[in-house]
Amino acid sequence: MADLPGLAERVAVEPDRYTVVPITPQRARAHAANPVADGDDVGLLVAFLDDRCVGYLGLLPVALSVDGERRKVLSLSTFYVDPAARRSGAGGLLLMRAVGLELDVFVAGFSEESGKVYAALGFTASEPLTFLTLRLDALLPVSFLLAKVSRTLRLRGLTAPARLAAAGRRLAVATLDRALRPFTLALVGRAARRQSSRVVAEPISHVSPELAGRATETGVRLVRDAEVINWMIDAPWITDEPGPELAYEFSYRRPLFRHLAFELRERSERSEQAEQAENGECGYVVLLVSRNEDGTVIKILDQRAATPGLRAAAVRTALEEAGRFSADVIECGIEHEAQFARSAPFRAVILRKQRPYMFYTRDPNGPFGARSRELERSFCDGEMPFT
Repeated sequence: MADLPGLAERVAVEPDRYTVVPITPQRARAHAANPVADGDDVGLLVAFLDDRCVGYLGLLPVALSVDGERRKVLSLSTFYVDPAARRSGAGGLLLMRAVGLELDVFVAGFSEESGKVYAALGFTASEPLTFLTLRLDALLPVSFLLAKVSRTLRLRGLTAPARLAAAGRRLAVATLDRALRPFTLALVGRAARRQSSRVVAEPISHVSPELAGRATETGVRLVRDAEVINWMIDAPWITDEPGPELAYEFSYRRPLFRHLAFELRERSERSEQAEQAENGECGYVVLLVSRNEDGTVIKILDQRAATPGLRAAAVRTALEEAGRFSADVIECGIEHEAQFARSAPFRAVILRKQRPYMFYTRDPNGPFGARSRELERSFCDGEMPFT
């Protein structure tokens, strides 16, 4: 893990050997700072054919809590093989090396083609995670339709018409949407504002251990404590800074990529009546704001919201940031469905989606064996909150 930044430097000075770029400097630095990983952990497997990189498989060490006892497991991350080398067996070899590292392995979110490869190597499918996608842009029909037209034309290889449609969408966003968006968000967020009327959301740079709270001592869950969350905030995998173009198959630069953290504090009736600064229940929420050519997405990531008011405040905060960044989509865990379902406009644009899971373990009685069904799946499992 510690040598990943050095690998990224070699990639930059050996372009003939690394026509396929296995990792970017930004991601290499981030993985090297992973608080769960040790310096000698394997964070990336690279396949070579005739001394030329033809594929790679990213490995993300994460902590799994099993009845309060932590153990290290691996989450599969970037998995890519050059199309010209896909009959060489490079993909299967990368996976065999990964499962040979003597740690349990899981993967959350993958293509149907990749799933077949995992199954052939002995991975077992498990229950998928259901999460929510809210198409805010569907409430703004002009820009929504132009975005769909632009994507369709781009997929068909009609570049010039796609750019024209995209330019029309940007114009609609800057004019008509700008006028309608505040009204639309106020309408759909009315229920969340009413539920969280006594909750204050204040921006914070990091999540403190006190805010994150203690993990429960029972069950099987992947650990997202303050240390991991703050690593995610401080060492993003994707940058919005300008830089050279890289032959990297996954997203590494976007016009906007930012994690936002907020402390949620619910004022008690006593402090409200006495007009004092004392506060009642508190929690936090972390959002990811990301923009690419298809639009702007806000994800509701890590959070601690023990009361309905705090959970509603997390939704309210996401909606406020959606207005500030002109977001097209909000994605979040299924636990927020009740807050969104209170709004009739939201019910019209809310979609349930599923993220598949597969596990590999040598221990049939271990957490990814007999207890895999007990895993408390989270919207933040795997690499999703980093991308």
